[in-house]
Amino acid sequence: MPSLAGDREGWLRILTDLEAELSIRTPDAAGSNVADQNTTVWVAPRRLGPIPQDLEERARLLLAAQSERRERLEEAQRVTGRHLTALRSVPSGSSPDRSVYLDVLG
Repeated sequence: MPSLAGDREGWLRILTDLEAELSIRTPDAAGSNVADQNTTVWVAPRRLGPIPQDLEERARLLLAAQSERRERLEEAQRVTGRHLTALRSVPSGSSPDRSVYLDVLG
């Protein structure tokens, strides 16, 4: 009969890996991602059983940190979209009879 306690070592590995991935992908002060851009697709573990009770708080904190990161990424995506929209509104300077200056004040 399978244990209801869950695979503690397996859960510890999963939580540690997810926490490490989250901290590696933290932007630096300039907003650049300090990790390389190679990402791996995460696959949910199987047959670990329920998370042990003493690891639940750690999992909740990880979930909160991931949610906060998602919100920051979504905001960065919105800002980038607005910047792209503004840039696309600037006429190209390919016509010789057009000014190539951009009025940033008015």
